[in-house]
Amino acid sequence: MFYKDRPRIKVPYSKKHKIIDILSLLGIVLMAGLGYLASLYMPEQVPVHFNIVGNPDGYGSPDFFLLGSYILTGILLFTWVSLSLLRLIPHYFNYPVDVEITEKNAGKQYQIGVDLMYTMKLCIVLTFLFIQIMMIYSAFSGKIGYVFLLVFPPLMMMFYFIRVSTLKSIKNK
Repeated sequence: MFYKDRPRIKVPYSKKHKIIDILSLLGIVLMAGLGYLASLYMPEQVPVHFNIVGNPDGYGSPDFFLLGSYILTGILLFTWVSLSLLRLIPHYFNYPVDVEITEKNAGKQYQIGVDLMYTMKLCIVLTFLFIQIMMIYSAFSGKIGYVFLLVFPPLMMMFYFIRVSTLKSIKNK
């Protein structure tokens, strides 16, 4: 069935969606605030680029760091808004090959898809927030160290939730 042939059903904005939106917006504000506050106390030269083994190979000013922080926050905000708008058109989502969207199952399938979209929003915000923390840590310590491992839990959560949603979608054909 083509996208244009799928039923158009509005997925309700649930309490769970509202909580995830609030948490993710707080994460975005925290990310911008941390970047600004950290830039006030940074040394004159901070590492801004690292080689493959984690040693700094490029330096810049705290202003350069702040610019990078705001660009990262802007990219995150754009992604968040895009995913928020995407929830309005669940009939365009990709669903597992085994699942045909019909009048009977559209509501449940769209709910699963929109729930996944909200979970992805939160995981993406956490990933960007941990990248920001990693940048701040490296600016003060001069190295990345093991703090880069903070990025992996939200990424693993994303893959887990994609898998769970796919299985739910197939189960509720």
